[in-house]
Amino acid sequence: MNSSGEEGSTLLEVLVALVILLVTVGAFYQAFGIGLRAEEAAQREHRSAEVAANLLASLGRSQMLQDGVTNGELPDGYRWTLRLDPFIAVDPNGLSPVVEGHLATLDVQEMGRSGTALRVQTLVLGVQSQ
Repeated sequence: MNSSGEEGSTLLEVLVALVILLVTVGAFYQAFGIGLRAEEAAQREHRSAEVAANLLASLGRSQMLQDGVTNGELPDGYRWTLRLDPFIAVDPNGLSPVVEGHLATLDVQEMGRSGTALRVQTLVLGVQSQ
C-alpha cells in the first residue's frame, strides 16, 4: 500500500487481477467449446437413432423379411447395414409356430465420420409363409 495514505491500487495488484480475469475467461471459453462439441455429438447420435428406427419400422412393409445382409445409403448422408438371421422358436408342444422370427442387427453411421456406428438389435416377427 501507499505510505502517503492515498487509497488506490498498485500496478502489481492490477496485473494480478488481470491474470485472474484472463484465466477465468479462458476456462469459461474452453468449457463452452466442449459443451458445443458434446451437443453436436448428441445431435448426430440422435439422428442416427432416428434413421435406425425408421429403417426397422420399414421391415416387413417396404422391405422384405429375408435373411441375409443388405446395406444402403440415405440421401441425407447416412450409411446402413442390416443383417437378418433366422430366429427359431422352440414350442414345447411340438406345434409349428404361426409366426417366424428374425434377429435384426442394424448398424447406422454418418458418412464421412470415423468412429463406431450405432448398433441396434431387435427381434422382428412376421407371418410364416406357407
